[in-house]
Amino acid sequence: MHGVNTEYIKGFSDMSYERIPLDDLGQLRIHGVRSDFANQLREMGYGRLNTDELAQLKIHGVSSDFVKDLQGLGYRNVSVDDLVQLKIHGVSIGFIQDLKGYGYDHVPVSDLVEMRIHGVTGATIQKLQAQGYKKLSIDEIVQLRIHGRVQ
Repeated sequence: MHGVNTEYIKGFSDMSYERIPLDDLGQLRIHGVRSDFANQLREMGYGRLNTDELAQLKIHGVSSDFVKDLQGLGYRNVSVDDLVQLKIHGVSIGFIQDLKGYGYDHVPVSDLVEMRIHGVTGATIQKLQAQGYKKLSIDEIVQLRIHGRVQ
């Protein structure tokens, strides 16, 4: 079923994923979840994720490289739900690095998501800083963007 074979099942059972329902294995396989993906996440501190979490991460494009890069920027305990939200709303590693370059280091995940929802980019902050606004809070930046004070 959907390319689920004994080798695929063994890959998960070797990681203590035993007795996964065949439908769940089929969903994992359909979405391209392999046991090495689960293992990489486990090694990065995510323990034993359930099959729904593994599928959601893969569906939304959360890769082990993305998680590793986030951790390298100091985001070590990001929940699965927050990882998905970051990807859904287009929060990239480059965006986080841009923010850091403009003096906004370790911005909370919820603020990163809010910034992207409202179209805040590195260029937005650059324009504000060029206008003399150097110490604005994230909320102030978002509010200025929402109200069209900056593009």
